[in-house]
Amino acid sequence: MKKDIKVVRSYRDREYFGKYSEKGQHKDHFAIYLEQCGIKAQCTTPYTPTQNGVSERKNRTLMNMVRNMFARSNLPKFLRGEALKIANYICNRSLTKAITGTPFEQWHGYKPNLNHFHVWGCDNGDRQLPDIPPSVKDLVQDHLKTINAQRT
Repeated sequence: MKKDIKVVRSYRDREYFGKYSEKGQHKDHFAIYLEQCGIKAQCTTPYTPTQNGVSERKNRTLMNMVRNMFARSNLPKFLRGEALKIANYICNRSLTKAITGTPFEQWHGYKPNLNHFHVWGCDNGDRQLPDIPPSVKDLVQDHLKTINAQRT
C-alpha cells in the first residue's frame, strides 16, 4: 500500500520554508526538498491556532498524555521528550472516531501488534541498564521495547 504526501501545512515556519526579505523568499533545504518531491507547501496565518485546529487538538492530547504519565511517576523532567514519543506511538495505535480503525492501520494497511504494550512504569527487567534510578530505568526499558535498535 503506497502512500504519498501531497501537502505540508505550517504557519510559515522559517525552519521549514526559509526566510523572507525584500528580495523574496530564500528557501531552506526543506522547502527545496518539498519542491523536488512535488509536495505542495501550504501556509496558514502565523499565530492563529484556529486555522490549525486538528494539529492543535492533537498537540493538546499528546501533552495531556505526557502530563498524566509524569503525574503518576517520579521520572525526571528531561525525559519528557521520550514520553512524548511514546504518547504519539500509543495514539497512532489507538482507535479514533475520525477514521475506521487506527491511524497505523490506515497508513500500513494492517492491524498493529499490541502485545508489547504494558502499564507505564512497570518493571519488565528485560535489559540490563547502567546504575540509574529505577523509575528512569523502567522508562528506558519500555521505550527500548518499542524500537528495533538502541540509540547511542
